[in-house]
Amino acid sequence: MKKRILSVAVIIMITISCIFAQNYTRFKSKSGMIEYTMTGTIEGKTTLYWDDYGYKTLNIHDNKTTIMGMSNESNYKELTLGKEIYTWDEENDYISKSENPFAENWETENYDKKDFDEFNQKSLESLGYKRTGDEKIQGKNCEVWEGIGKIWVWKDQGISMKTELKAMGTSTLIEVADMKLNKKVDKNLFKYPTDKKIVLEDSEDLDDEDIDPETMQDLLKGFNMQKSQRTSHVGSPDTVEKTDDDFEKEVTDGMKEAAKEGAKEGVKEAAKEEAKDASKNAVKSLIKGLFD
Repeated sequence: MKKRILSVAVIIMITISCIFAQNYTRFKSKSGMIEYTMTGTIEGKTTLYWDDYGYKTLNIHDNKTTIMGMSNESNYKELTLGKEIYTWDEENDYISKSENPFAENWETENYDKKDFDEFNQKSLESLGYKRTGDEKIQGKNCEVWEGIGKIWVWKDQGISMKTELKAMGTSTLIEVADMKLNKKVDKNLFKYPTDKKIVLEDSEDLDDEDIDPETMQDLLKGFNMQKSQRTSHVGSPDTVEKTDDDFEKEVTDGMKEAAKEGAKEGVKEAAKEEAKDASKNAVKSLIKGLFD
């Protein structure tokens, strides 16, 4: 009887260890905190907390993006729980939800913690990055990867120590300002507000009759930030807003045309309103096909 109980206990232990072995792993350290500072097109900082080796992460974004003389404040949170990503602004009633493709791939391909380095390498290569050398950043031995700019990845921990991103005429430098590994993190951080409505990325709730333009732009910002995570997985702050070239052209052309019409009529306010409408229509069309 004792042997049977022991046998069952061993089976349970093995089963549990296998389950946890499959959990998405983003960091080699069980928990910690990194503060990144940004200069250039994006100015500000992002503070990243994680637990369970990155299965749970929280990014707190506080930065400003300036493009074509126009600035946009980005103050929001991004919570990742395995395969799910939740993004919200404290002043908004919505939480945008999407899938984490890296976690999905990790689980379907049966990766384990021992495969961490291989997984990160394949993730970068799949995004068009190539390893071009080795350098020291803040005393850490880093691999240099080049693609959409450069990423310096700390070899021992798989953490991005420095990132230079250049896209669509923008340039942003992201660097580690503070870092604490294996720091105990408050588990309450990894919860999203329960008083906000969760909106899926392909939800029909994004109809502009129900959502005002400012809210729609906030939702789009969240979706874009989630999309950017797909291009900056390896320990990066996931903060660079990246849209498709077609979307940028559509919004820019619309705003230019609106401004031109407003100038002809001599009414500044009209130009602003037309620019807002053009941007709103472009946002609406992009949201529908953002994740196709």
